Amino acid sequence: MNAPSSRLRLETPIPPKMRLLRKDRRGYPVPWIVQLDLDRRPFFTINDSERVAACGRNKLCGICGRKLERDVWLIGGPGAAFHEHGAYLDPPMHGDCARYALQVCPYLGTRYSGRIDMALAKHGRWPAALGVIAEEHMIPEQPPFFVLARTAAAKMDQDRTAARFHPRRPWLAVEFWRHGAAIGGPEARERLAAADKWPWTPGDLPYWQEPAPIVEPSDQRSTTRTAP
Repeated sequence: MNAPSSRLRLETPIPPKMRLLRKDRRGYPVPWIVQLDLDRRPFFTINDSERVAACGRNKLCGICGRKLERDVWLIGGPGAAFHEHGAYLDPPMHGDCARYALQVCPYLGTRYSGRIDMALAKHGRWPAALGVIAEEHMIPEQPPFFVLARTAAAKMDQDRTAARFHPRRPWLAVEFWRHGAAIGGPEARERLAAADKWPWTPGDLPYWQEPAPIVEPSDQRSTTRTAP
């Protein structure tokens, strides 16, 4: 499946909760937790640690910055979602904000060829008091697919480097996404097994689960979607 072009991504309808967010020079909404440099340029791979912590304290969506509902959603790779020690650097989100990000964000929704590491930080102009810290446990390459997962709670803890969010599992629902589109469990298993830089198979991940297949009544064909 081809990844959507930048034009098609920009034509994706913006969820109502995100419509007041500022946009970058390309027209992409800037998530609430994204770090800005002294010139107010957004660095999408760097989180504003104060805003991340505010999300955890006040139950705010990491994308739109508004109050979360009872259940929350998290985006991450299969390790964060299904490993027994899996945790998240990005805070919980609304489901519609998260699905928009999975379709539009260049890192989440395309064949991203770069790495999430410190290289991009050198292009910013930063205040002297601001420390930009890399997460030592994060694999910088794009994962073979992303997991969007719903939970009733995600507890935040903080140390000197970052806030991390630990979800309540098992998950209430999961979706698998790759290059801007939802994929099914069989494809996800194949891609995880074939990924050189990812050390796990589904059998290594105790919380592994897959989207529920739903049979469409109109034609009785099985499709993979998240159960409501």
